[in-house]
Amino acid sequence: MKKRDYLAEENIKKTKQRKALLEILETARVPLTASQIHAQYQKKEKSASLSTTYRILDLFCVRGITEKIISSESDSALYELSRHRHYAVCRKCHKLWDLKGCPVKDIRLGCEEGFHVTGHRLEVYGYCDECYKQE
Repeated sequence: MKKRDYLAEENIKKTKQRKALLEILETARVPLTASQIHAQYQKKEKSASLSTTYRILDLFCVRGITEKIISSESDSALYELSRHRHYAVCRKCHKLWDLKGCPVKDIRLGCEEGFHVTGHRLEVYGYCDECYKQE
């Protein structure tokens, strides 16, 4: 399968920082905070600032390359490539599990006219085995 060229698709200039952050997001198994993304970038390039990381992530969000996930169970925003995913979130340790499939794929929202669904987000809350045993 050919790797998508997100920057070319969105006509975004290919800088070293943008390419590196995109690579981090492409290889991430779970959504990451801006600080986590920045730390991974710092391992490769010592010259990046956290504010640059935030600016690039904001650009990616505006262009639809990434999604910013703000969970009611976490203090930090998380970023991931724009993919159709849903998560189960542990209320104690905040670990995420990728849910398989989409239970609301054919949602109609009771809106026959005047509303056009362009996307949705679903989080399921509970406790992982380890945290559940501690409760």
